[in-house]
This record gives sequence, structure tokens and C-alpha cells, in this order.
Amino acid sequence: MKFFLIFAFLLLLIIPKTSFAHSDEPQIRGDYTVEITQTPLSPLTGEDVDIVFTFENESGEPIKELQGNFLIKKNEKQGFVGEKPKEKIEIIHTEKGYTDGAGSTGLRYKFKNEGFYDVEYVWGVQEDEGAGKQIQVREPTSYFLLQELIKRLWLFVGIAFVGIMIGGFMMFLFLTTTLHPKK
Repeated sequence: MKFFLIFAFLLLLIIPKTSFAHSDEPQIRGDYTVEITQTPLSPLTGEDVDIVFTFENESGEPIKELQGNFLIKKNEKQGFVGEKPKEKIEIIHTEKGYTDGAGSTGLRYKFKNEGFYDVEYVWGVQEDEGAGKQIQVREPTSYFLLQELIKRLWLFVGIAFVGIMIGGFMMFLFLTTTLHPKK
């Protein structure tokens, strides 16, 4: 019985720490502490990604009705080995937002191409009035993921159509030769 109580106590200590697995370290920007969470942690192209920014002041109270803009930037580095790479940043999405009563604001976005993206929430004009995170979007590597199955739907439809045609022809031959044999 003591072993069970010790095991249950240890679980209670471990579980709250594992529930924040999708969150980075909080960022301190001016008077605010910003925590950024992302789901899924390793997104694929064509998948909805939820990014939530949670704002608190120095005493831990949520910041309500903080207006700002979400910016999603595509990062591309081009160059050759041995050279300093040239960085090309392109803003691909902007959206207005404001925090709710819990100090949170979020964005749902579907990335169309693989690569590195910066997701930022900017609420002021000064340099420290913005927080962000970098996200790496990957191409799916399995043919059995929903995105890949939809891309190859024509292949499955074609195979099914050919199977139906061959099956119908074989059934026609079978039925005509067994039901009406030659005399």
C-alpha cells in the first residue's frame, strides 16, 4: 500500500510538468511575459497549426485587450558553401488580434510549403513590443497520411476503375460460358 501511495505521489509531481510540452520558454518583452504555444509541435504542409500567445504582467496577472498584429514571415537563406548566406524574408500573412480575458490570443494557419517560418505578434512600435517563434514545416514522408492520400486520390480511383472493368469482363466471360455452353 505504501508503494502505491509513493507511486501516486510521484505521478502527481511529474504530470503537471509534462502538460506544458508544446511551450517554449517564456519571453520577457518590456513589462510583459509572453508564453507561446504551438500545436502540432512538428507541423506538416497542409496541416492546420494553432499558435497561442499568452501575456502576463510582472505580477502574473493576464493582460486583457492588448491589440496587435500577427505576422507570418517565410525565411529563405540562399548561398553556397563557404559564403555568407543571403537571407530573404517575405511576409506571407498578416492578421489583427487582441487578447481575451485570460490574456491569450491565437492564430490558426495552414502552411502550404515546407521551410522555416517566423510567427510574430507585434503590439507596439518599439523594438521590444513584439514576440515570436520560428516554426519548421515539413513535407509528409508517409504515403498513408491524409494529405498524401488526397494528393494521390486519382491513383486509387484509377486502380479501382481498372479493377471493376477487369472484374466485370471476367464475370461476363464466366457467366456466358457456364450458363450458355456451346452446343
